[in-house]
Amino acid sequence: MAGVKLQDDMSYLVPGYDAGTEMNNELATHVPALGGTDGTDSGEGFVHVHRGINGGGDLTVLGYDWRNPMLHVEIERVH
Repeated sequence: MAGVKLQDDMSYLVPGYDAGTEMNNELATHVPALGGTDGTDSGEGFVHVHRGINGGGDLTVLGYDWRNPMLHVEIERVH
């Protein structure tokens, strides 16, 4: 979202990002938000738009998947 010029009455869709710090094996033991990973995972090493959950590990598509965008930002001028 870097470089977006903010304007009054603007709407912007924001994708979910992958920090690139852990393996994308879709195992709960490698997801920091689920209490996994001890900091030794080797991920991509760069931030990129996340591709979502595809069902390759123990994280189910039904329970953990999403489709981008992840956030809808609306900017409204208050008078």
